[in-house]
Amino acid sequence: MSSKTQKQQPLGGWGKITAAIFGALLFSIACGLLLSIFLPMPVNNRLAIGGIAVAPIWVVAAIYTLMARNGLRAWGINLALTVLLFIPILINLSGQAQ
Repeated sequence: MSSKTQKQQPLGGWGKITAAIFGALLFSIACGLLLSIFLPMPVNNRLAIGGIAVAPIWVVAAIYTLMARNGLRAWGINLALTVLLFIPILINLSGQAQ
């Protein structure tokens, strides 16, 4: 392909790769925290399930991230979902601090 026919992607291929590694990791950690806080079980079980669930969620999120059109979209999806998951976590933690 010549340089004229190639489309310039924002952040290039590196954006998707870094989003799959680091962005998906942030998302999976947020999912694990959410599970360990809100599952209706004893604390030991919640922590175990939340910790164990991080790895498979990371793999699925990384695969989904790599299917994005470009790096900016991949990072945007990961960060938006991570922020949405951290909102109830922060609300719960702020309610426990009082």
